[in-house]
Amino acid sequence: MRSFLSAVALAAAVVATPAFAQARLVVTIGGSDKIVYLPAKLAERLGYFQAQGVEVELRSEAAGV
Repeated sequence: MRSFLSAVALAAAVVATPAFAQARLVVTIGGSDKIVYLPAKLAERLGYFQAQGVEVELRSEAAGV
């Protein structure tokens, strides 16, 4: 779980742009109903990504895709 959160934080830091530009990040996860993806799903639903000026799309795919 720690490595996943580190990856999300790193991805957000890499795409960080000035306030006037809109960044878009697509994160593919292996099933949004799994507990391991709860932090990312909560951050999306609570608007934390938008508050930082980053548009994040969480795509749920079958494992191994």
